[in-house]
Amino acid sequence: MCSRVGVSVDIYDVESYNYCLPKELIANVPLEKRDHSRLLVVDRKNRTFEVDNVFADLLDRLDDDYVVVTNNTRVFPGKLVVSKVGKGSLVEMLFLRALDEERWEVMCKKAKRVRVGDEFMMTYPGGMLKLKVEGLKDGAVRVVSTGMKEIDFVDLLDKCGLVPLPPYIEMDSNVDYRRVYQTVFASEPGSVAAPTAGLHFTKDMMVGLQKKGVIFEEITLHVGRGTFEPVRVDDIREHQMHSEEMVVNREQLDRLKDYKKKGKKILAVGTTSARFLETLLNKESHFDRVNNFKTDLFVYPGYRFGYVDELITNFHLPKSTLLMLVSAFLCHGGEFAKEMEAVEFLKFIYGQAITEKYRFYSFGDAMYIR
Repeated sequence: MCSRVGVSVDIYDVESYNYCLPKELIANVPLEKRDHSRLLVVDRKNRTFEVDNVFADLLDRLDDDYVVVTNNTRVFPGKLVVSKVGKGSLVEMLFLRALDEERWEVMCKKAKRVRVGDEFMMTYPGGMLKLKVEGLKDGAVRVVSTGMKEIDFVDLLDKCGLVPLPPYIEMDSNVDYRRVYQTVFASEPGSVAAPTAGLHFTKDMMVGLQKKGVIFEEITLHVGRGTFEPVRVDDIREHQMHSEEMVVNREQLDRLKDYKKKGKKILAVGTTSARFLETLLNKESHFDRVNNFKTDLFVYPGYRFGYVDELITNFHLPKSTLLMLVSAFLCHGGEFAKEMEAVEFLKFIYGQAITEKYRFYSFGDAMYIR
């Protein structure tokens, strides 16, 4: 898997975040023992890294100085394969969110074939679902009427829907993706993709860390449809960041602030947790006692982290906003004369991970940046 790699010395040039990945290093299935994933440990300040670790080794690295922040969002089984009335052709529809009692915002595969007025159907145990396209939105998104109350349709999706998987995963019919594409702390439905850095944790590992005094805080940020979108502009500053819904609880915000005052180390599990925490820092005055809030925070080199001290993350796609966030984090805490040096160091680390046959992307291995 390799797109064009250019030579750049500009942190705002999208080609600065490009790299080549052999297709065989894309992980299509998770390890049976999640915490046996490999862990590449990066020391930002000393610009060093270790490749011979597994995720469970964090038990020996974390202590009661740490607060580990995880994202408890749950992947919503919102994908249906439906048949076009009168044509018989099959279309994949991913139901993103309810607009009202019967209408939903839906992302369609082969969207050019899905027009206003088109009708689709799907049989399921006990009935037949009839859908009608009522409007167009940007890109592949359509407004679709389900003819059912929201609560009933959500129940149908929960029983019959498929978990949406990233497009680069080659599905294995022997794998129960409804189970494996969820973190052990997933509880709040609403994401179109899992916060994959959290997939490495097991309940036993979390219990072991808690016995050492490590504090776990669960936040909620629902991963949106833009998470797999590459940056398509040459200058990344011109990229329009997708927004994602986060659930803010004032009591939790007060606890998080108190941890920092006490000098605790804040370890964000994944880029979603990092975006949540940094949004809290920047937007605190906007939050009520309990508030649903959308964040479109775009983090790239030059951004100064105000809350997150350490980061656990997977290995991300070339030219993705996630790779840019990791570059920014590496740069912020490292001894780099220029931001571009941090970007090049991260690409060097990725190159070493490829040489060491690390597994990449959603079901792949992890990186711990200190």
